[in-house]
Amino acid sequence: MQTRRIAMKLPNLQKTHLQGKVLQLLLLTFSFFIITSANAQTLNCKSDFSFDVDHDNLEVQLVARSSHYPAAFSWEISDGSSLRGQRTKHSFSSPGEYKVCLTVIAFDSVSNQRCTTRVCKAVEIVNCDRLKAEFDLVQDGMSIAVRGTSNSSNVVYGFSFGDGEHARGQAAKHRYDQRGVYTVCFYAKDTIYGCKTEVCKRVLIDPCSLRAKFDYRQDGNAFKFYAKANDSNVRYVWDFGDGNIGTGDEVGHRYQKPGVYAVCLTVYSKTGTVICDFKTCERVVVEDNDCDLEAKFEFRQDGNDFKFVAKANASPARFVWDFGDGITGYGDEIKHSYDKPGVYEVCLTVYASNTNTNKVCRTKICKRVKIEDENKGCDLRADFDVRIDGKNILVQAKSNQDSVLYFWSFGDMQDGTGIKTKHEYDGYGKYEICLIVFNPRTKCKTCVCKTILIERPCDLKADFKYATYSNKVYFKARSNGSDKSRYYWDYGDGSYGEGEKTRHKYSQRGVYEVTLTVYDPRTECKTSITYKVRIGLQKSVAEETPTKNTDVKGAVSWRANVSPSPARTTVAISSDDKKLSSVKIYAMDGSLALEQQGDLRQIDISKLTKGMYYAHVFADDGTLTIVKFLKE
Repeated sequence: MQTRRIAMKLPNLQKTHLQGKVLQLLLLTFSFFIITSANAQTLNCKSDFSFDVDHDNLEVQLVARSSHYPAAFSWEISDGSSLRGQRTKHSFSSPGEYKVCLTVIAFDSVSNQRCTTRVCKAVEIVNCDRLKAEFDLVQDGMSIAVRGTSNSSNVVYGFSFGDGEHARGQAAKHRYDQRGVYTVCFYAKDTIYGCKTEVCKRVLIDPCSLRAKFDYRQDGNAFKFYAKANDSNVRYVWDFGDGNIGTGDEVGHRYQKPGVYAVCLTVYSKTGTVICDFKTCERVVVEDNDCDLEAKFEFRQDGNDFKFVAKANASPARFVWDFGDGITGYGDEIKHSYDKPGVYEVCLTVYASNTNTNKVCRTKICKRVKIEDENKGCDLRADFDVRIDGKNILVQAKSNQDSVLYFWSFGDMQDGTGIKTKHEYDGYGKYEICLIVFNPRTKCKTCVCKTILIERPCDLKADFKYATYSNKVYFKARSNGSDKSRYYWDYGDGSYGEGEKTRHKYSQRGVYEVTLTVYDPRTECKTSITYKVRIGLQKSVAEETPTKNTDVKGAVSWRANVSPSPARTTVAISSDDKKLSSVKIYAMDGSLALEQQGDLRQIDISKLTKGMYYAHVFADDGTLTIVKFLKE
């Protein structure tokens, strides 16, 4: 019995030994877990990335860094794109502000552990299409002079001349070695964002810049030809089109038969070792004068006033006059006055019928008349400035001579005198102001006229609210204008709308400048306001306030002047109150017609269509005033 009891306990001893082994294994595993956890907690992983933006191509280069390797790199961009790799690049569909996030999963070979880090940065893609450039080119034989401008002050300039040569700077001169057609290019590169724009022109390089033209007087079938060239040392050769030739800058020729003849003038000159030539042709008509019609005329001159008397050897006859200044007349006796000094060619054409052949005969006679400049030698010049305040104006004259008298005509049957004077108009509208300056000592005088616009005062205000739903935006405008007010929208993506309430769907995410323009036809007042609208991006507090809120004639703290007005080719913008920085010129429909920064003393408006424009003038301190002017 005792022996069996011992045998029955042996299995319990084996079981106890097995439980001890299991416990020891668990203790080792727990110790390893503690050590591993301690190593994982002390592992310090870091990551970062740098980027280089190519704004011209809407592209960004991304380079990642990690404190531990090997590592896996993945990228997330706020336009919905995902990328992989330590070095990669991405192209954006449009300019804007984007969020780029890098996730790095790295492995530590010492601790045999893995760590994950994430870092995000904002990347701005600038619209490089806003950078504009232009240049002027002046050619002189084999040489050219170029000067460029741009709408940005933070740029560097350069030229390429099409023959492998280049130059840096805003202006340059270049001489070509060979004749030919070259493409001259001017580039402007933004030093902040790296944007670059380029404009090119073709130029013909030819040392032979010889040019010539000719005129003629006709008396029936007899002609007198007059030639003129842009070089004094030339030879003139004529081909009269009937087999005869002539030489000289003035030559006469009589045709033997009626018909149409091509008269050609060829001029020759020598430039160095190169012989240059230039040819020009013109058709002349010799009438079939079966009735031997002859005519002549005489004239009497009194300053710029003329009396012309014509005679013909046929009766009845019809006399038609061309006075050479765009005016025509009829009759054998006629008077005419010229507006400006100069040389004019007066032509008389006489028509008469041949009763034997039943034909209408014609003959033409031309003579030159000269109108002397009464002020020649006077060198008297004058100009004046106008300041408008409601219906009141202040005019101030200036002249290049002393001891002169100033006389004013204000265009409303009222006049005044003095170098500086004030005037008040009774009504609104356009008025032509003329200044006459007279020097009593030399008897010289000159006249300068300008047209001004006296406008009704405006107090039109406008604002709008909007609500965004994904890429759709609903707009609602309000103003203090009449019920006839019109509402025009510029959505900032090249699309436009109209109406007090409107909606628009954007095709891409980004920041858009939405402009509301309100026009009241009853008061002819106009105002505009602009907000920045973000589509698919988080909105900042600053964008809740308008970037522009201007009315055409609302109260402003300073004034600017546009002269002349009306204007044809250029205008100058100035201010006695502020130092000016830039101007944006808008058409009546609210569209941006022209923009210029820096010097506003000469703004080219020759390409603008005729009509009224609003100049939004900006000062260096960021304030704005608006001036209205007329383009003729």
